[in-house]
Amino acid sequence: MKKKKQEKEIIPCETLEDAEKIVSDKRAAGINPRVIAQTTFLINDQEKRFNIVQISKIQKNNEQNQNNESNSNTNPRDNDKSLVFKLFKEGFGPADAVIETGMSVDYVGESYQEYLDFKNQMIFPKEDLDWYYRLMLPYRKCEDPAQLGNAIQNVVRDALNYRKLNYSCTNCGEITEFTTQEIEWVRTRLSENWGHSKCPDDY
Repeated sequence: MKKKKQEKEIIPCETLEDAEKIVSDKRAAGINPRVIAQTTFLINDQEKRFNIVQISKIQKNNEQNQNNESNSNTNPRDNDKSLVFKLFKEGFGPADAVIETGMSVDYVGESYQEYLDFKNQMIFPKEDLDWYYRLMLPYRKCEDPAQLGNAIQNVVRDALNYRKLNYSCTNCGEITEFTTQEIEWVRTRLSENWGHSKCPDDY
């Protein structure tokens, strides 16, 4: 029994570029170049075929265009971000990274915050040291690791809650977080002049 002869594919196209696009798509789909070479493209009533060399060139040009497009969409500062992240991983602080790279303080500072966010860490402000110390005082006698872990979680929760406090600046209207010093000032003033909400006025 004779094997049925496979009909050759004929694809109508408006332009040569359309035909090359189809060739490129076929190669991207994994179709063998020899099979594509048997395809006839009908362009303005003219038949066109691509040989193996032409198909390879079309594929190469398409890959190069895709790479160029990808590079054009890349943020030029991505390489800078990668560099400072590597420095942070090696133990460089933000100030050292500024000295090492010559990048701006603001950019390195923002990058350092992003780096800590990726590592699920947070910056520990020096001015808040006393505040955190006082929060930890009730738990200073913790001996059990689980109890200590709970204590740390409570301290972090309280610290984050205090960070949510803010006020509107009377000069510029900007929403501003309370600093540790301002929290202490409010605490002192309330202790001097403000009664507990549950206490009677004539206590």
